[in-house]
Amino acid sequence: MEKLRLQNARKYYLLSCHRFMTFKGHKSYEETIILSVINNGGSICFTFTDLSNNEVISLDNPKSGDYIIPLKKGIKTKLVTTASKAIGSYKIIKKTIIDK
Repeated sequence: MEKLRLQNARKYYLLSCHRFMTFKGHKSYEETIILSVINNGGSICFTFTDLSNNEVISLDNPKSGDYIIPLKKGIKTKLVTTASKAIGSYKIIKKTIIDK
């Protein structure tokens, strides 16, 4: 069984920001973050940092589409979003796979 939970959604025109979010992986279920981006111009960067070993996944000015970032069980992941004059939208969805 899959469970989808919307974490954040934003539409923007000339967005300039520096935002933080943290996600913690479930202790026993598999979880992923789905980032859906529509990029129509400007500059936007999504940086995912695994706080246990400082492993970084960086999406610098990504093309429009869906990106899947796996979460490690019981480990926190920090998302930093920085933008300058960005135009478009994004959705951040947390997907949990529950085995019964």
